[in-house]
Amino acid sequence: MALKTKSGGLGTLRVLSQDRDLNYEVELEVMRSGLNNNRWDYRNVERYAGTFRGTPILCAYVDGQIGDGHNMAEVMTPDGKTRYSFTDPTAERIVGMIYDDPSAVHTEVRNGETWLIAKGKLWRFYHPELVDKIASQRKMEVSAETDIQQGHKDGDVEVFEAWKGLGVTILGDQVAPAVPGANIRALAAMRNQFQEMKLRAASYKHEKGVRVLSSKSLMKKLAAMFEGYRILGVNDAGTKVLMLDSNFAPCAYEIREDDHGVFIPERVVSIPLRARYAFGDEELEVDVSELLSDLVEEALKRAKDAEDSREVAKNELANLEAQLTAMSERENARRTKACEDAVKRELDTAQRNLSVDAALADDVLADIQSGKYMNSMNADGEWVGDAQAVDAFMAKVGRLQMNAAQEKARLKTHYAWETGLAPNSSGGDDLAAAIARISD
Repeated sequence: MALKTKSGGLGTLRVLSQDRDLNYEVELEVMRSGLNNNRWDYRNVERYAGTFRGTPILCAYVDGQIGDGHNMAEVMTPDGKTRYSFTDPTAERIVGMIYDDPSAVHTEVRNGETWLIAKGKLWRFYHPELVDKIASQRKMEVSAETDIQQGHKDGDVEVFEAWKGLGVTILGDQVAPAVPGANIRALAAMRNQFQEMKLRAASYKHEKGVRVLSSKSLMKKLAAMFEGYRILGVNDAGTKVLMLDSNFAPCAYEIREDDHGVFIPERVVSIPLRARYAFGDEELEVDVSELLSDLVEEALKRAKDAEDSREVAKNELANLEAQLTAMSERENARRTKACEDAVKRELDTAQRNLSVDAALADDVLADIQSGKYMNSMNADGEWVGDAQAVDAFMAKVGRLQMNAAQEKARLKTHYAWETGLAPNSSGGDDLAAAIARISD
């Protein structure tokens, strides 16, 4: 036996909020256990509540009237009996669905009766006028659509022990009672359409939607208004804003004309971001905002650790550079002294053997002090600055010796009276004397 039932007007739909695509988040009191106005008694509500997961939310819309119910009316047959007439069983339209995840449906006990509570969404992309009109009323009655698997009669009461949820119908104010078997065929016929609409809803992106801010002046204006928030996007009119709060959680805000540019924090709406994964028949859900918050917190921690490490490395580098500078200064001082000592040793030898003036080494010693030989290296990378400084000094000594030799040779060609020497004199014009004269 299959029944389509109305929960005595006790079930309700309540609009909670809108998501980023402007679809409506809704909460439904689908049905309750116990005897209802139709003399039906649903048992085992907790056991079968989950069968409403992933089922459609339906609504009839005829001649501008919302919630035309089950599209039926009482008519008089020629034999005088009253019956229900369905003018168009398929006129009920799919306007949304109950979420297909474990957290979407639960039960609550109120005054001894078990209520079946569900959360879902009304889709705007298919019937925007209808859905907006439903949402504008904020709260409407609903009827549970069920397929009865097992039941029995208890006097005039129908007791339903095993059943399955097929969907929920949004009702209008003037709706005739539900009828056993009504529209079960219509629901079955709509199954393919419902699957197609679920796929559309999953992939749907609002054509206008929001765009990334491109106006720098508008960005500055909004940034000043929403201090403490990071603006992500805004609509073309500049009235609807997506942003991140200080905890990096996504949220939305609508700017109204009567706000006069004043930000009202109480109107900030959190945007639920969910990630789901199905393990066979069981689904797990993760709040992406919390995940992002954890990731941001971890990223900030890593950034701080990296900054601390960078500061430590910076200090270590400064210490190493100071040590390297000190070592370079010590090495430079050592090389300078090594050059000076080597040249002075050669100067001392030259003075003892050749009677040269100490000033002969002044130019080389000045070059040593200026650092000329500080980085003198051989092919093997060994420092040879001291040897090069000695070579430079010895070159001066060599030139001096050459000049002295030339002077001596010149004197040998002169007559005695030209040199002022007595005959048979040895002359005393040896190399040292020549160098001494040249040096003078």
